Amino acid sequence: MKKKSGARFLELLYGLFIIKDCLELVSKGKDYHIITISSQLRGIFLDTDGEKHKPLFFEVLDYFDLDPVVYIRPSSEEDTSVEGLVFKYDLKYPYLQPKETKDLIKISIDEWLNLPILRIEDKVISSKLLIGILSDKFGGAHYDPNVERWKWNLKNMQIFNVKIIDNVFVQLSELLLKLSWSLIRLLSNWSYCFEFGVRYENLVSPKRIISFYQGTSKMSVCFILGIDKSLTVKLVGPWGNSLEIPLLDKVDSNINSIGLNYYISTNFEYYLDIIHEGKICKHMKLPYPIFIDSRLFMYKTIIYGDDNLIVGIINQAQYMDVLNEKGTAELYQKFLEKRNSVDIFLNRVETAKENNYSKQNSKYYKNISYNEWLNYPITRE
Repeated sequence: MKKKSGARFLELLYGLFIIKDCLELVSKGKDYHIITISSQLRGIFLDTDGEKHKPLFFEVLDYFDLDPVVYIRPSSEEDTSVEGLVFKYDLKYPYLQPKETKDLIKISIDEWLNLPILRIEDKVISSKLLIGILSDKFGGAHYDPNVERWKWNLKNMQIFNVKIIDNVFVQLSELLLKLSWSLIRLLSNWSYCFEFGVRYENLVSPKRIISFYQGTSKMSVCFILGIDKSLTVKLVGPWGNSLEIPLLDKVDSNINSIGLNYYISTNFEYYLDIIHEGKICKHMKLPYPIFIDSRLFMYKTIIYGDDNLIVGIINQAQYMDVLNEKGTAELYQKFLEKRNSVDIFLNRVETAKENNYSKQNSKYYKNISYNEWLNYPITRE
């Protein structure tokens, strides 16, 4: 069964977490964790199921519409002789978005993985082959009869008491971790701020103000009006986990300004900032990721309003990155200046079209001036 994009994204995310943790253990002398790293790298960069699926890393890149290319510097051709072997080590550092490309070569990430990083006599080992050898010969679970058997005991080969393969593989693993994480982390970070008001006659159950869906079925983010008139955001994570985080003690009927920053740090930790009236008022560390890529609010399914609830959207803005203190203040000022019109949703309105969300095609949608909204009646039309 084909896995959904969200599942593949999380699979990659947790694979990177395992590699990070194992690298820390290797740095403490527990070098047998290199085998676990090799298995994870194989699953991320090498394994396919024939023509149907690419390796995990490249599938996720396709989902994000990313071009899988890097820039490298041309390598030297110098060889170093070691105990009768002609040994060469050349791991080319890949640049994702260099400021200057004059002296760099542009190649695909797959081509980069096939470049030689080790030469021993007439044998050449690429990054891809090294991952395959270690996961096959030492990992056990990933037996591959096509991986060439080597006459040397690669795992124990040493120069000046330094294990060659361990040293090279750790550097390769750190580089692949940084490369993958640089792509995934930035595409996971987002900021969403909006201003809204509500009208209702009798609030007997919680009502959804705006619900964002990853695809068409799985809800990812939902802003909820409670029976006590409070505002809560529900964030849905992997494997059915969810968080409900209070945002406002009491929702004003005319206008409320609220926002979220969601981001993953360089240390593989998840954070959420609560933004209120242009200020970051709460900073939270989350126990698990929320699967929302940075395009969610622009391209996926959105449901405005709820049954027996009128929602007025005054302003909203979404960014494919997080806002700092200065950014939140500047956005709030823009909101103040743009309080001219209000999108009114007289009932539950589901939209799935890019950009304008087809709001004009719903009988439950209309646009009025901000002054009209301030005097808008509670009774439904």
